[in-house]
Amino acid sequence: MDAAVRRTDAVRKEKGRVDADRIRRAKDSTVKQGDKVLLRQQKQNKLFTPFEQDPYTVVDRKGHYVQSLLKRTASR
Repeated sequence: MDAAVRRTDAVRKEKGRVDADRIRRAKDSTVKQGDKVLLRQQKQNKLFTPFEQDPYTVVDRKGHYVQSLLKRTASR
């Protein structure tokens, strides 16, 4: 009985995750180590661009999280 309850619970939790991802239109990230990315910057006023000007290189990635160990590349 306990195993059946655990199985049902796991199935329902997975269905909830799938439904939430579908509603939020979540997609798998294609960012990988070595890619150049732009970081979103904090909005100061409506004239500022939404992203920083200089690209960063992804140094490491664990699971679906891009590590905060991003290294600024010299672009000049």
